[in-house]
Amino acid sequence: MLLKNGEIKYVIEKCKTDFSTNDKPLRSIGTVQDITERVLSEKALRESEALLKGAESLAKVGHYYYVIEKDQFHWSDEMFRILGVMPNELQPSYGAFFEFIYEDDKDGLNKAFEKSLREKDVLQIEHRLILRNGEIRYVNHKIRTEFNSKGLPIISMGGHYGYYPIKSRHSLN
Repeated sequence: MLLKNGEIKYVIEKCKTDFSTNDKPLRSIGTVQDITERVLSEKALRESEALLKGAESLAKVGHYYYVIEKDQFHWSDEMFRILGVMPNELQPSYGAFFEFIYEDDKDGLNKAFEKSLREKDVLQIEHRLILRNGEIRYVNHKIRTEFNSKGLPIISMGGHYGYYPIKSRHSLN
């Protein structure tokens, strides 16, 4: 809706019209709700998300979070790319992530994560990823877990950054 002063308002209109027996309108009852603030907030959020995606891509930083009680994972687009797959090519999960961890690093990463949970501390570790094409990447991996008032973990957030590739698994021999 364009106001006289040039301002644009976003509205939702709902209307019900009663008609006579010969289909002439008798009366209309309706509401108009101003949703301008919501529309502008959603637009700002989309712009902010686009800037974050661009910054992550430029910096080669990927993030994820894991809602523990719901067993729900979310990976940023750049997280997928760091793992060598296209965004949404696979369903984010602990198992899917661990498929990319270099075999010799899996046990150490698991133990470090368990220790960070016990000590309620931030985990920062370097480990290797092995991509589907055989490329090996070293990454810095940082994880922070939030706990509820009972001391139980509720959400883990983390990311990979500062990765650099090794040409192939044969170059390690």
